[in-house]
Amino acid sequence: MIKTVLDEVDGFKFRLFLPVFLFKLGMKFYQILIGNDEFTTDQVDSLTAEEIFPDYPWWDEFNIKPTSFKEGVHIMMSMDDN
Repeated sequence: MIKTVLDEVDGFKFRLFLPVFLFKLGMKFYQILIGNDEFTTDQVDSLTAEEIFPDYPWWDEFNIKPTSFKEGVHIMMSMDDN
């Protein structure tokens, strides 16, 4: 996911591979520095939980056209251009 977002962003690209516990600690420290509590460690835990969900085509029920992650990132990043 991170690589897809970085491929879409222009300019300097930097990836740092950290163990999850160091990332959570770093995010908590960053919040203290900026004084903004928008991050919880539960968010990281939910992204790294390795849950497997049943393959149910819910998009057909709501008449939604599926979009690939790459295409969704491109649309999201180009929203500021409009």
